[in-house]
Amino acid sequence: MKKNKTDRSVSPVPNAPTPERESAAYRSGWLVWSGLFCLAVVLAWVAYAPAINGGYVFDDITLTFRSDPNFAARGATDVLRGVRPLVELSHWVVYQLTGGRPFLHHLISVLIHAASSVLLGYILLRLLTLAGTVSRSTPWIAALGAGIFLLHPANSEAVAYITSRSEVLSVFFYLAALAVFLGRDELLISWRRAIAVLGLFVLALLSKEHSLTLPIALVMLDLWIYRQSLAGLLRNGWRVYGLMVAGAAMGALLVAKVLQGAVTAGFGMKDLTWWEYLLTQGRAIVLYLRLFLLPVGQNGDYLFPISRSPLEYGAIFYWAALIAAAIAAIVYRKRAPLVSLGFLLFLVLLMPTSSVLPIQDAAVERRVYLSSIGLLIATAGLLRRIDLPLSTLRYAGLALLLVLTIGTFQRSEVWASHDAFWNDVLAKNPDSWRANVQVGLTALEGGRCQEALERFEKALPRAAANFAAALHMNYARALDCAGRPAEAEKEFRASLAIENQAATWTQLGVFYARAERSPEALDAFNQAVTLNPGFPLAYSNRGNLHARLGDCARAVPDFEKALQLMPSNTTAQRGLAYCRERERR
Repeated sequence: MKKNKTDRSVSPVPNAPTPERESAAYRSGWLVWSGLFCLAVVLAWVAYAPAINGGYVFDDITLTFRSDPNFAARGATDVLRGVRPLVELSHWVVYQLTGGRPFLHHLISVLIHAASSVLLGYILLRLLTLAGTVSRSTPWIAALGAGIFLLHPANSEAVAYITSRSEVLSVFFYLAALAVFLGRDELLISWRRAIAVLGLFVLALLSKEHSLTLPIALVMLDLWIYRQSLAGLLRNGWRVYGLMVAGAAMGALLVAKVLQGAVTAGFGMKDLTWWEYLLTQGRAIVLYLRLFLLPVGQNGDYLFPISRSPLEYGAIFYWAALIAAAIAAIVYRKRAPLVSLGFLLFLVLLMPTSSVLPIQDAAVERRVYLSSIGLLIATAGLLRRIDLPLSTLRYAGLALLLVLTIGTFQRSEVWASHDAFWNDVLAKNPDSWRANVQVGLTALEGGRCQEALERFEKALPRAAANFAAALHMNYARALDCAGRPAEAEKEFRASLAIENQAATWTQLGVFYARAERSPEALDAFNQAVTLNPGFPLAYSNRGNLHARLGDCARAVPDFEKALQLMPSNTTAQRGLAYCRERERR
C-alpha cells in the first residue's frame, strides 16, 4: 500500500535514526544490554556493599512484615489489598524465602536500581539520537548519565533504605514506560505500544503514587523531542493518552486511599497548611538540586524548618529563582531542547511531594531519586552542546564516577546499621528530636539510664505532636531505670492523657509489677487487653504476672493467646514452658 505523504500520523519522527545513523548501542540486541546490566550490578554491589550486608534502619521497624505478627501466614492475594500492593508483595515474597533477615531485601533493591540505570541509559541514548547531531560521544554521554544515576550518593537513601522500596520499584516501571514510549520511530503510537505503556504506568502507580506524573512527562516528550503540535500530539497519541486518563483516574483513587489513613500527610494536618508547605518547598527543591550537583552534608533526617510566611527563611526568593529558571527553560527550549526538557521535568517529577500537599517531612533525600531523571536529561543535553573531546569525556567521566562511588559507599555505611544512622544524624543535627529519641532508646536498652534521660529530655520540647505519647512513655521508662519511680508513674499517666494506647498501659503494668504492686499491674494489663485485644505483649506480660503469683491456670491461656498473635514472642514461650513444667511435677 502506498503511503499517503499528507498523513502525518505515519510520518517519521524528526531526526529518527536512519540506517547509517543508527546507534549500535541500542540496536545490538539483548546480549549487549544484558552485559550492561551485569556491569551495573557489579558497580552497584561495590558502592552499596555495606548496606547490602546491613540491617534494618529508621522506619524499617514499621514495615508490615516486621510489625504484623501474622504477616507470614497471609496469602499473596491478601497482601495485594494493601496501599502499595507491589511493594507489599515484594516484601512478602522475600519474607517467605528468608524470614526476617534483611540481606535479600537490600539485594533486591540494589538489583532493581541497577536495572533502572540501564533503562535510563537507553532513554538518554534515544533522546540524544532523536534530538539530532549523533556523534561518537553520544553513547558515552548516555553511559555517563546512567552511571551517575547508578552511583550518585543522593540516591543512597532510596536504594539502601528498605522502606524506600516503593521508590526503586516505581521508578523502574516509570523508566520502562518512558523507554517503551521513546522506542518508536514514527509519530503514530500503536495500540500495542499504548497498552504496554499503560500496563507499566499501572505497575508504577501500584508501587508509589508519585508515578501520576507520567502522563505529563509523555506529553513533554511529544512536544520537546517529537516536536509535535498539540493537535498532532492528540491525533497521533490519542490511544496512549486516552488510556492514560483511565490510569490517572485509578491513580487518583490510590492517592485518596493513602491519604485517608495517613497521619503524616494530607490537607487535614493541623500544624501545617498547604500554603506553608508550598512556601517551604521552594527551599526544598533548591536543596535537591544542590544535592545532585554537590552531594555533601547529606542527612537521613533533615527535619526541614517550615516557612510560615513568604519571607521566613527567604522562601519567596527561592521560588523567584526557580520560576525565573523555569521561564528561561521555556524561552530557550528550541536552542537547548534537552536542557530545557530536563529542568522542567525535574520540577514536574517533584510536583506530588513538593507542591501543595502537606507532608510532615518537608525534605527527604529519596525525593531526588525520581526527579534526578530530569536533571540527568539536562546534563546529557548540556554535554551534547559543549561537545567535549571524546578522550576528555571518557576520563573526566570515569573520574567523576569514581568520586561518586566513594561517596555512595560512605553513605551506604551510614545506612548499614541503626546506630550508625542515628549517630550520623545526631552529629549533623544535634537538635533532631528523632535522633535523640533513637539514641536514647539504644542507651535505655543498654542500661545507660542517665544518657537515655538526657536524650529524651532534649527531644520532648521538639517532638512532633503525633509522637508525643510514645515519647512520654519512653521517658517514663528511663525515669524508672534511673530510680525515680514517682516521676516515672507521672510520665506514664501523661502519656495516657495524650493518647490512650494499649502499649502504654502494658508498660505501666510492667512498671507496677516490678514495684510489687500486683493489683495495679493486673488492672493496667486488663486495660491494655480491653483497648486492643490483638496486642500480644499485653497477654504475655499479664501471663507473666499470673505465673509469678503462682496462678498458672490463668497464665497459660494468656501465653497461648500471645503466641497465637505473635509466634515469636519469647516471653510467652518461656512462660508457657515454665507452667507446663510445673503441671508435670
